[in-house]
Amino acid sequence: MLRNSLWGSVSVALAVYCGVASTPVYGQCTHPLFWNQTESYGTANAPTAIAVGDLNNDTFVDIAVAARFGNAISILLNRGDGTFYPQVSYGVGTHPLALAMGDLNGDLWPDLVVANSAINSMSVLLNNGDGTFAREVEYAGGPEPRAVDMADLDGDGDLDVVVANRLGDGDVALGASGVSIFLNDGDGTLGVHTSYPAGGFPYSVVIDHFDADGDLDVAVTNALTDDISIFAGTGTGGLSPDVQYTVGDGPWSMAVGDFDGDLDTDIVAALRSDDAVGVILNDGNGAFSAPVLYPAGIEPWSVAVGDVNGDGWPDLATANRLGNNASIILNNGDGTFGLQHSYDAGDQPRAVALADLDQDGDLEMIVANYGDNTITIYRNRCSGLPVNDDCANAMMLTGSTAGPFPIDTTLATVEAGELDGQCGSVCGETHSVWFQFTPASNGTVNIGTVGSSYDTVLTAFEGPCDVGNPRELACNDDANLIESRIERLFVVAGVQYLFRVSDHCGGNRWIAQHRLRVHTRVGTAGRAMDDHRPRRLGKRRRPPL
Repeated sequence: MLRNSLWGSVSVALAVYCGVASTPVYGQCTHPLFWNQTESYGTANAPTAIAVGDLNNDTFVDIAVAARFGNAISILLNRGDGTFYPQVSYGVGTHPLALAMGDLNGDLWPDLVVANSAINSMSVLLNNGDGTFAREVEYAGGPEPRAVDMADLDGDGDLDVVVANRLGDGDVALGASGVSIFLNDGDGTLGVHTSYPAGGFPYSVVIDHFDADGDLDVAVTNALTDDISIFAGTGTGGLSPDVQYTVGDGPWSMAVGDFDGDLDTDIVAALRSDDAVGVILNDGNGAFSAPVLYPAGIEPWSVAVGDVNGDGWPDLATANRLGNNASIILNNGDGTFGLQHSYDAGDQPRAVALADLDQDGDLEMIVANYGDNTITIYRNRCSGLPVNDDCANAMMLTGSTAGPFPIDTTLATVEAGELDGQCGSVCGETHSVWFQFTPASNGTVNIGTVGSSYDTVLTAFEGPCDVGNPRELACNDDANLIESRIERLFVVAGVQYLFRVSDHCGGNRWIAQHRLRVHTRVGTAGRAMDDHRPRRLGKRRRPPL
C-alpha cells in the first residue's frame, strides 16, 4: 500500500503469507510426510468409504463419504483453499458400504453410485449441476453389494457400473452373482444387471486395463478364498470367466497402479488378516506374479495408491481399523516397497483416499473414521523447497510490490550460521527463507513478523549474502502474537539488505498464518548499518492479563 508518511515521503507496507507452495522438488521429502496437526470434519453415522472429485466445477477436489448406519452420503465441498464446508447429507438405501463417482448422464457433472449392502440394491444420485444431488434412484442388485466402480465397458461412450457382491461368491443357490454389471442407457439410467461368479466373499472391485487387448477388464478381491479374480472384458459389456491369483490372507480392499514402471497395471490388496499389503505385478499380458507382502498397520481395511513423496513412483496408503492409524508405504522406485510409517487416526479408520486438496502439487491423505463419525485430513509437507530457500535466491521486496509472497519454511534447509542459539537454545530444527531489499535512497526500515504457529528468528544482513555477520537479530514467540521486530534499521541507497526468517526450534510449521511486514521510510538523512552495533531483541513475553 502506498501512502504519505509523516516525513512527507513514501511508506511501504508489504504482507507475506506462509503456505504458498513452490514448485515440487522430487526426492526432497522423507518421513514424516504429513504434518502432525490434522483436521477433522463430521460425517453421517459410521463413515466407511470415500470418493473424491470436483463436484461443483470450481476446480477444487470435494469429498463424498458413504455412512453405513447413517444410511446416507455425506458431501463435503472444498472452500477453495483445501478446507471444507460442513457436510451435507443425502439419504440412500440401508447400510451403504461403498460409492463411486463419475458422470453417468453425460452432462459433465460427476454423479454418485452407492452400494446398499443390507437391501441388495444400488442408489444413483445425479448431480444437479452445482454440487447438490437429486433424490436417489434405486436399482435392484446382487446379494450384499460391497464395492462399486464405473467405466465404459461396452464402448458406447457412457459409464457402466460394476459391483462386487459379498454373498454372490459362486454358490448357485445365491445366484452365482459375485460380480454384477449394470449397463448405462446413456442418460444415467441403468439396465438390469448381468452377473458372473467370482471367488469366496467378493469385497472390492476395480476396472482397468490388465491385459494388452485394449478392452477394460475387472478385478475383484475374494476375502474368503484369499485371492483376486481377474475378468477379461469382451469390449461389448461382458466378462470372460475369471482367473484367480493368490494375494494373501483376507484381501479386503484393492487399488491399482504401475508400481514397477513397465507401463502395465499392477495390483495391491489390503490384507486384513495378515496386517500387511500384498502386491502382485503384471507381466504385461494380464497374468500376475506371486504376491509380495509388506507390513502395514493392524487390520488394514482400505488401501489407496498415489505418489505421496513426489519422486514419481506410486506409493501406498492404508487405513488400519484396529491400529486406529493410517500407514504410508513408499515405493523404492522398482516396484518394491519400504517400511510403513504410521499416522494417528480416529476410531476404527475404514477408508483412505489420496488427493491434492489445496492445489499445491502434492497429495493429501483423507481417512474415514468409522467409530467417531469423522474424516481426518493429513496435510502433505512435500511441496518441495521454497523458491527463496537460500540467500542466493532471496525474494525481492520493492517499494512498488504488493503481497502476498511465499514465506514457507516447511521444507527449507538448515544452513550454516542459522544462529539458532542466539535465541536461547540450540534446537537443530531451524529452517529459513530469505528476502532482499535495495532502497532507492537513504532512510530506515521497520520489519517484523507476527502470527505464525511457531517462534521466529528475524535476522538482517548487509549484502551480498554475508551470513557470517548479522547486523540485527530479533527473536520472539509469534505463536502467542508477540512480534519479532527490527525497528529503525538504517539503510543506504543502492545497498542490498537481506532478511532471513527462521522457524526457531521447528514446531508445527504447516498452517502458520505467518506474515512478514516491511515498512520503509526513505528520503531522510540516515546512517548505514555499520554505524551502530548489532543488537538482539530477546524474547519479550506478553504481560499477564
